[in-house]
Amino acid sequence: MRPAPPQRVAQSSAFSNSAVLSIGRAAEFLRRETLMRYLVLGVQMKTGITEILAAYAAILSSIGLAWTLYRGLLDRAKLQVSARVRRIAVGADGKSFAVKPNLPVEGASKKLFVVMTVVNVGRRPALWQGWGGRYHKRVNGRDSFFIVGRDLPKMLQEGETHSEFTELEENLRPANDSVKSLYIWDASGKDWKLSRRQLKELKEEAKACATT
Repeated sequence: MRPAPPQRVAQSSAFSNSAVLSIGRAAEFLRRETLMRYLVLGVQMKTGITEILAAYAAILSSIGLAWTLYRGLLDRAKLQVSARVRRIAVGADGKSFAVKPNLPVEGASKKLFVVMTVVNVGRRPALWQGWGGRYHKRVNGRDSFFIVGRDLPKMLQEGETHSEFTELEENLRPANDSVKSLYIWDASGKDWKLSRRQLKELKEEAKACATT
């Protein structure tokens, strides 16, 4: 009757070995699962950093391109035009200069003139080739007119200014209501015209001076 105890001991030992094996497998599973999660997290973090760096590089590239375009726009000739009604006087040095119509200056002309002033506000020299205008409707079969320059063509360096003038005729040409635009052009053929506001002010000034 004594062999029974060893059988229970063997069964107990087998159960213990099976439990230890199950715990080991569970531990191994948890270790692999944890490692896999860390690997996935690492890949996600790496991908996120890569995307951030790529976006940052794209932003820098866009800024660089914008700056290049901006410098390209600045690094060229740009002319600023304006026109007023003036009288012409001659200084002691023999040079002509413009004065306001109502300004009492000795030796100033009685005649009125339209004075066109051009300033090179760009970063490259520009050649003022000529000036003229266009009509709203054809006048004497022509839709535009040319004004003879007194000192044209004229090369304008950066920041340099030059003025040309033409007589204001009895019909207020070239500042009457039939004139659609008044402009100058450079050596490349590009037109630089007065804005609508500038032309309107010039016409109003011509009418006011003609009635005084």
